[in-house]
Amino acid sequence: MKLRIQSLILITTTALLCSCGIPNGLEFIADPKIAPNPNRAAPLAAILTFESDRPVKTTIKVFDGELERSVRYDESHDPSDGLTVIGFSPNKTHKVTVFIEDAQGNFAQSKPLDFKAPGLPTHPAEFPEIQVAHVDHTRAESGYRLFNPRRRIPRETQLGNEQELRFGESFGMLTMVDLEGNPIWYYQTESRIAGFNYQEDGRIFYVTADYHLV
Repeated sequence: MKLRIQSLILITTTALLCSCGIPNGLEFIADPKIAPNPNRAAPLAAILTFESDRPVKTTIKVFDGELERSVRYDESHDPSDGLTVIGFSPNKTHKVTVFIEDAQGNFAQSKPLDFKAPGLPTHPAEFPEIQVAHVDHTRAESGYRLFNPRRRIPRETQLGNEQELRFGESFGMLTMVDLEGNPIWYYQTESRIAGFNYQEDGRIFYVTADYHLV
């Protein structure tokens, strides 16, 4: 008789455990995957894809072994279409972890993904040397800094005005750095960028020296 009672209790407890948490829980129905950015103009970025069983807010944490950076998306972004990830340190392997949360506060976390970021161009004519003379973290605004470096031939060299002009106007770049001056994203074009405008939704408009608005 005791054995029967114990078996009944065990079966009842197992049934209760199996029925809890699944109907209202949040889960990935397609695990996160990360791949290099197919746009070669912006190589220091990646595309993350996954699927969940409902709309979610997404936080992507990128850890290079020393620094951790985060990228966040609200429910209006469909992760199955791909989410752009920035914040990588050049030429380092990162752990990328995905956190999702639904409107009811349910959340889920992925296993860390490995991603090796490419290095920066090594030729001095292809990427600027960035130096930070001083940073006051108590006064500096948080976030990243976006600027457009330009290149030119030093005046002491004599390659002719036409060559000098072509050398400068055939290179355009937008570069994003953290407070320490570490590059975390860049975009290169074949025409000098004359000006740019960063939008609140993350889009960037720029004008090139050959009069194109992108």
